Amino acid sequence: MSTYAWELRKLVAQRRTLIGLVVAVLIPLAFAIGLAVNPAKPPAAGETIDPDVYITLAYNSSGLVLPLIALFFSSLVLLPLLAALVAGDIVAAEDVNQTLKTVLTRSTSRLRLLGAKAGATATYVVLLLVLFGVSGTVIGAVAGGANPVPLGGVPLGPTGFTLGAHEIGVGAMLGRIALAVAIYAMPLLAVSAWGFLLSTVTRNSGAAIVGMLVFSFANQIIGFLPSIPESVTRWLLTDQFTAWQTALGTAVDTAPIWHALLVSVVYGVPPLVLSAWWFRRRDVLV
Repeated sequence: MSTYAWELRKLVAQRRTLIGLVVAVLIPLAFAIGLAVNPAKPPAAGETIDPDVYITLAYNSSGLVLPLIALFFSSLVLLPLLAALVAGDIVAAEDVNQTLKTVLTRSTSRLRLLGAKAGATATYVVLLLVLFGVSGTVIGAVAGGANPVPLGGVPLGPTGFTLGAHEIGVGAMLGRIALAVAIYAMPLLAVSAWGFLLSTVTRNSGAAIVGMLVFSFANQIIGFLPSIPESVTRWLLTDQFTAWQTALGTAVDTAPIWHALLVSVVYGVPPLVLSAWWFRRRDVLV
């Protein structure tokens, strides 16, 4: 069995992995229940429609919007937290359980072992988002109907929007959902790389999980400061968590997507390199 397959097998056997995946499936259900109890209401005449309000109102016309509603409200805190459960634990747990030196007695190098753990972490994050997207799509279709999604319309009352000049068909909307999740995966993987680094360096799962979330929140705080120009905030990692919203336009704007990919690579590669450098030099016997 390859080192990567072995790491996946260990992840599957861990309770926190199962908890993260189950919660990812249940998040859209919670939003569907919330929208059923408290339906979205159109804004008053002349009131500006924010993106979150627009997406929520669109749910009145099509249940296929549900995964995007859940993604909008979960993207900055909840989903990074679920990713941190594994990214911050996968290396540190070996130190806590004192199994690292035993693992390294197998015929594998340190870098291969660390690469397998990084690959297993990325696999978990991607699977987390796939389950999130599939669950939201299925639950939304059942609860609100698999109908075309209106774009560019105006509020027409409690039943939703007028279709305006454009709408996204069911098949195209499924593709937009997949695209949105894929775009969101890029910064989430980059944030997870920092959790992976902290897991490798601190040898403490709790510290690594909290540190990963603090890193994410610090980016958000900097982005919210009024004196920080947009030329700076657009290079913050958490600013890329909104790039998926380009999938909702009449036509998909690829420029923010490529920018999000570039920023995610710039943030995600250095912690992996530092993890490899540190892990290769450290004494595994202490």
